[in-house]
Amino acid sequence: MIITLISFLTVVLPTILNKTFSIFLCGLLSFNSVGCYANFKDNSAQATLSPTNTEITKVSITIGQIPRARKPNINLDLQQALPQDFLITTQMPFSSGKREIYLISPSTKAQQIYTVNLPNARFQLYGIKFQNIPVIDESKLTKRNRLILNRIKPESLNDFQVAFENNKLSKIVLANGNQGEFTDTQAIIKSANGQIIETIDFSQVNRTEETLIATTKSMLLTSSNCNQNVSSKLDNIADFVGVQGNKLASSENQITRNVGLALAATSAALKNNINSRQSLPIASCERAVQCNEKRVSGASEMRSDLFEIPRGANPKVALEYDFFDIPDTIELYLDGKTIYSDGPKSERHQRTLDLPNNAEYVGVRLIGNLDPKTRWWYVISCSESAIE
Repeated sequence: MIITLISFLTVVLPTILNKTFSIFLCGLLSFNSVGCYANFKDNSAQATLSPTNTEITKVSITIGQIPRARKPNINLDLQQALPQDFLITTQMPFSSGKREIYLISPSTKAQQIYTVNLPNARFQLYGIKFQNIPVIDESKLTKRNRLILNRIKPESLNDFQVAFENNKLSKIVLANGNQGEFTDTQAIIKSANGQIIETIDFSQVNRTEETLIATTKSMLLTSSNCNQNVSSKLDNIADFVGVQGNKLASSENQITRNVGLALAATSAALKNNINSRQSLPIASCERAVQCNEKRVSGASEMRSDLFEIPRGANPKVALEYDFFDIPDTIELYLDGKTIYSDGPKSERHQRTLDLPNNAEYVGVRLIGNLDPKTRWWYVISCSESAIE
């Protein structure tokens, strides 16, 4: 048995060692390259510098392809690096059936303006404007994301706009005019003069049928679980925008990377907004103020409401408000304009307002005094006696 084992090893072992050493050396120097030539014919193996007349063949035919090093997948999460203190300051209704919801960060003065539908309609996110975007707080990023951000080298991201169609990303325009146009499967990146810079294809697996339905399915805002539904819809939108942003941020082109970073910031802003105490879902689902409904505050705050205008020709309403001893301010908005403003002042006041025939809502903003002892209330009446 010992003699047989020794004989077997004597025959087999040199071949195994030859092949093992050859594969190791060629793996180090690259198979069938100018630095290595592997030959496994006739039960033998060689690893030498390849002759100058050797015809290099495709590796996949003879030995097998060695995987090339791929770029790591980018997962640029900016959620914690953006301001967390955004507050709703104004709701601007438009006769077109849309409204703008203004949010501002007191600590950084950054602004976000969301364009959505009016109450009692199906939820639609039409667009977002970002203004005075602050420098990203890199101390709250992971080490990996800091390296990604340093590689992207963001430019022209102080202001940008994002447009949506049927709750899906359709276009983004940076401050310098560079832009991206999007479908479910493709992004076309253009320069400010409209020249196509790059076309990026997206994988179909990014959007499953279930999540696509969750994003685009119509939903009335009068349902009892409105807040949860809007939050879920915005979360899905944020996820899709984030995936597309990460894809673009891995590009070799600077303009494409900037668009990708803007999308990553958009995704983070949406997710932060969902979790905010003054969130977009709360504003979208809140019932509009009705005639003769009194709104009262017991502290210093900035309150933004929508008042539903009663239907009828030449609508008139009576606005009454009391600021007591500490001065406060009240403002009314419609179609991008301030239609009434008073303050800061004290005491009780009453005004009659003529409203446009085609208007359905008026935005009401009450700015409380910084003094925590301030008190105020307002009411909008629609009866003829109150108007008289």
